[in-house]
Amino acid sequence: MKKFLSYALYPLLGLVIIIAIVSLRSFVFTQVTIATGSMAPQLPVGSEVFIVDDDSLEPGDVITFKQATAPRPTTHEFLGYAEDGSLITKGVANTAVDVYKVPLQQSDVLGKVAFSWTVLPPSFWKSPQGHSTLLAIGGSLLIIAAIAAFIYLLRKPRKSEPTDKVREETPEPTHDESRELTPV
Repeated sequence: MKKFLSYALYPLLGLVIIIAIVSLRSFVFTQVTIATGSMAPQLPVGSEVFIVDDDSLEPGDVITFKQATAPRPTTHEFLGYAEDGSLITKGVANTAVDVYKVPLQQSDVLGKVAFSWTVLPPSFWKSPQGHSTLLAIGGSLLIIAAIAAFIYLLRKPRKSEPTDKVREETPEPTHDESRELTPV
């Protein structure tokens, strides 16, 4: 059984990791691509940010928000609240705070940035090629695990076949009087 695990464990572990990533992306995090350089160098253009729904905002949090006047979501640093209760935000690379035609409200916030990554191209997760790549990797790992299990089953000796190993009888222990302990 241990050999079977050594043959099949790693491909199955890889498949589990891919399923976990896809599940987290689908059910826990919302993914947004950074389109401008306003958050560079912290979040360069093309970074993928993963946001979680969180209503508690503290100055310094990086948030993603959507306004009716903007075509796509914006990710900026939250600085605090204005006197009228609207949110004050600023891009890290910008010199001035953001000015909006319609004041930014708490209801406009999609969530806080939980983490980001810039390893993959910006359109990877959303493109058909990205989905195909994930399916190909997952399918390949599943096939490798199946082949490893098949090889294990082929190499495993059957119980009905005699084995080459000859069992040696263990000799019975002899009584050695010189080793006996005598009271002092």
